[in-house]
Amino acid sequence: LRFGGHEMAAGLSLKWEDFEAFKKAVHTYAEPLIDEEMLVPGMDIDLETDIKNIDLDFCEGMERLEPFGAYNPMPVLSITANVQYAQRIGKDLNHLKLIVEKDNAVMQAIGFYKGYLAEYLTAGETIIIGGEITKNVWNNKTSIQLRIKDIKSTEDVILKNKYYTSLYTYLKNPQEIQVKHIPVKKPLTDAATSKIINVYTEAALNKFYEQMKNNTENINLNLKICYNKVCAKNNNPIVCINPIKKHTSSQDYEWDYQTISETFEAPNTLLDNHKAQLTKMIPSHKDCVEVYKLLKNNVLDDLSIHKMVMALTMYDMTEYKLFQILEIFKELNILQWYIAEDKIKYNLIASGKTKLEASDRYAALQKFSKVLLQIN
Repeated sequence: LRFGGHEMAAGLSLKWEDFEAFKKAVHTYAEPLIDEEMLVPGMDIDLETDIKNIDLDFCEGMERLEPFGAYNPMPVLSITANVQYAQRIGKDLNHLKLIVEKDNAVMQAIGFYKGYLAEYLTAGETIIIGGEITKNVWNNKTSIQLRIKDIKSTEDVILKNKYYTSLYTYLKNPQEIQVKHIPVKKPLTDAATSKIINVYTEAALNKFYEQMKNNTENINLNLKICYNKVCAKNNNPIVCINPIKKHTSSQDYEWDYQTISETFEAPNTLLDNHKAQLTKMIPSHKDCVEVYKLLKNNVLDDLSIHKMVMALTMYDMTEYKLFQILEIFKELNILQWYIAEDKIKYNLIASGKTKLEASDRYAALQKFSKVLLQIN
């Protein structure tokens, strides 16, 4: 094997018979050094601004920075706005046409070879766009256009999505609660002094994240917050969300949704956070109907998880609730489904009328919610 080429490329020569051993050695070396944050693509932003600030004068000011090239790249702007319209365009539908709005200011954007992003965008959704401002001349009319480099969700949506996805991994089958009181008491040490803190509710996650943002410069979502396992490999304090296996030196900040047979020690002795998010966890009859309609009206055999959740935001839809509903449908033999990367692949099964109450999962979730609300 031979790689390399220009002055900014690394070179490597390797015999083919040594490739597997080389790959294994690289993985062994990298595993303790690489965390999730390193695997998320990043982008350098030159300016954060609003749509209302971008006009022809702004564009002409940018043009004075030309010529752009390898050593003088075109400035990349970050714009937060609401999706008005998103559609694939082009002969092969490879490109994305996007219209966004904020504070009554509207802007058109184009994403070359980013047509796939239309499958993730929902009208009304707030997004952050990284892109370059260009002039578009058509029929002697000059307009401003944003050339999209990438799109991401807002910080609060990312936190919420990661939390409820991790909650499903942690609490796919909630245990039946048979007590009227969970004896939570304060521990001898405070969670603030612990190196690893286990957190189990969305509200607590938001609390710790806000504290980190206020106390740390250049906070990164994955630097100090881990999901389902302790994933950070540095000396920073770690907040582990819904740990599958608790670290021996960790401390629980609040009740873990599961321990009921012994006194549970935690700085936060209330269950208010657990109860408050039940509407985002436990599906109602209406929730199930809306998810089924969304699946039935889709002309393809898949839907992005993000788009399904965002399309049903008015019903407090989350990844946890969505996955529970899909499992209920599977149990009732009206749906086959599985997750392929970040999409739901599915097949609706023709059947006669059925009742949700016939699902053991649906009944168990309703009971779990009812009992938890009664616990003091």
